Amino acid sequence: LLGIAAARWLLRRGVLPSVAVYALGMYLGFTVALVGHETVGGPASGADIAPLVQQKLTPGMPFYGVKMLDHTLPFYVQHPLTMVAEADELSFGTEVEPERWLPDMAAFAKVWRNGQPAMAVMSPENYLALSPTLPLYVVARDWRRVV
Repeated sequence: LLGIAAARWLLRRGVLPSVAVYALGMYLGFTVALVGHETVGGPASGADIAPLVQQKLTPGMPFYGVKMLDHTLPFYVQHPLTMVAEADELSFGTEVEPERWLPDMAAFAKVWRNGQPAMAVMSPENYLALSPTLPLYVVARDWRRVV
């Protein structure tokens, strides 16, 4: 915004100085935005905990997203996610592939208790809510998710 204001002020002295200041302001603004994205985007990604998850996740093992659509972790572990209770933006996909969707927590609890090895990614709040009622142990965690 400062660059735009300076460019507007310099417009009285000529177009070239105004365009130069505007371009410099845009360059600095986008540079700050990209650096900021790296600072925030890195910790928000599942890349740091993916190696720990990959050590335990086998190719046929179910991997659930409990009330959470995590785009990054399934990508890094190269494993599909079955959504639980909240389809989020995948509501169309749950209609096309209903076997990749558990509509509520009761269905998840039933499948989870069947004894088949499985993993689930959820928010720390959901983990605290579920841990008294379901047999869970933590494989990996960060500030945003618990696996």
